[in-house]
Amino acid sequence: MLTVEERVAACLIGTAVGDSIGLPREGLTASRARKIFGDEVHHSFLFGRGMVSDDTEHAAMTVIAFIQSSGDVKHFQRSLGRELAQWLISAPAGVGFATLKSCLKLCIGIPASKSGVRSAGNGPAMRAPVLAALIEDWQKLIQYVDASSRVTHTDIQAVEGARLLAMVTRLLIEGHPQPLEEAIRFVHLSDSWTEALESLRVAESLSTERFARELVGGDGVSGYILHTVPVVLHAVLRNGPDYGGAIRSLIHCGGDTDTTAAIAGGMIAAAHGQDGIPEAWRDGIRDWPYSLRSLRAHSTMRTSLPQFLRHPLPLRWARNALFLAAVLGHAVRRIF
Repeated sequence: MLTVEERVAACLIGTAVGDSIGLPREGLTASRARKIFGDEVHHSFLFGRGMVSDDTEHAAMTVIAFIQSSGDVKHFQRSLGRELAQWLISAPAGVGFATLKSCLKLCIGIPASKSGVRSAGNGPAMRAPVLAALIEDWQKLIQYVDASSRVTHTDIQAVEGARLLAMVTRLLIEGHPQPLEEAIRFVHLSDSWTEALESLRVAESLSTERFARELVGGDGVSGYILHTVPVVLHAVLRNGPDYGGAIRSLIHCGGDTDTTAAIAGGMIAAAHGQDGIPEAWRDGIRDWPYSLRSLRAHSTMRTSLPQFLRHPLPLRWARNALFLAAVLGHAVRRIF
């Protein structure tokens, strides 16, 4: 049985590995990604190594905000708002439009309880699995997921999608035999989820790649939460503890591959630990400040942790400039 700290560390590392593996293929169709990268899935972002994007950063900021909150959900929401505002000042590359708008609102002093924008994007979903690793009480978990979601997104679809992912993750951690059905019974979902979840139920015999094609078409999984959540859940539930199998299946779906792989990676690692993550994938991450050592430090639950991780802004700018250069390099490669 994993401790909470071990589970949170596993979730963060699982998120980071999925994020960094999927990042070079982000935005590509499955067929175009195969032409560029081939069928083998490995680190290829920067000279055969991996860096992490906002998916991992959001999960790590969620842990910091939770530590700062000392069990107070309103304090957690305010802390997460501060983390996101400081994150935006560090000039990260590739920020989603809804998250960008909400972070700008936070930077000008709008409180975190009112900073969210009406969008059904994936921001809340990126932060949901690690909350499930942190919080055992189901009602409390939903309260924290809602508070996290509404800092950036207020659309009910985004909020409900994050609730569903968090509850499935929590039930996987607890070893429930039917995590999806139990989560649906516990989490109130609006009618917009009916079709997507019904298609997920009848697709058990399909590969995740085929299910994604039937659900969203051949262009890959978009950043729309009604596309992301069903495909991620299909990969997670179909592959069980097989981390590599789930990540490969999502990479081969195309589209928003860093986010889908990051969410699924966090869910599987939270439930089953980090030992199932291929060693070469773990060792292939070369990033700062989110190295594997730093991600493990995030899980120690010390109230002094946020100050320990407060790195000088010029260094963060330099890191993000390197990240942006690598992104532009991949863009040029795609053109030619």
